[in-house]
Amino acid sequence: MVDVWTAYANSLGKLGRYDEAIAAAKEGLRLAPTTTNLVVMIANMDLKTNRLDDAEKHAKLALADTPHEAHSLLAQVWLARKNYAKATEEANAAFGTKRDRPFALLTLGRIELEEGKVDAAMREFDQASALLQEKQRQPLPGLNFSRGDALARLGRGAEAEEAFRKEIELFPTDPQSYKNLILLYVVEGRNDEATKLIFSLEKSAPTPPSYVAISETLKIIGDRSGARFWAARGLSRFPNDRQLQALARG
Repeated sequence: MVDVWTAYANSLGKLGRYDEAIAAAKEGLRLAPTTTNLVVMIANMDLKTNRLDDAEKHAKLALADTPHEAHSLLAQVWLARKNYAKATEEANAAFGTKRDRPFALLTLGRIELEEGKVDAAMREFDQASALLQEKQRQPLPGLNFSRGDALARLGRGAEAEEAFRKEIELFPTDPQSYKNLILLYVVEGRNDEATKLIFSLEKSAPTPPSYVAISETLKIIGDRSGARFWAARGLSRFPNDRQLQALARG
């Protein structure tokens, strides 16, 4: 029953149990080798777990059926490898014949942001936002987060906070925006708000990636005891998570 394996893999992925999710999706793919949505799901989770060779392999398997999404995935693979030329080539391929795909603009903007081309990245993000509004499409995961990241680099703290808050409102279980907003608050000396945001993340998404994000963030700001505390707190719920085990060891 391929639909069951798909739903199971999707649920595990939402819990941040990516190894199990990938295994479940691969079982579904074994039963139905032409199920493109499973191929794309595996590629996305491979990216989350830094399995870049596997992500590239599965993205290429989706090229025939979903070329735009597959090229976008390949762009993210090359971005993770810091090969910006190849990443840009794949991001442009994701557009197809028209430059009107918000997710391709988001990908291209992320590449430019990593290259330090912050103003150019902001133009891509703003164009993606305008297209979503014009076409009355659903919000795009990661767009407001990326805008917030760019705005923070430009020193526009209030606007960055607004963008991170918007991403959290739309996608409350994704820890990345919480992480960056916590760092922004700490830089601005707003430690009480940073602490409240940590507990807000735990309440919204008590999953391994959330505890990892909290622990890593505290480690970045030099609070090593806090980082170990939150890793241990996560391990009390997810004792087999390897990232949390490593963070708890310090």
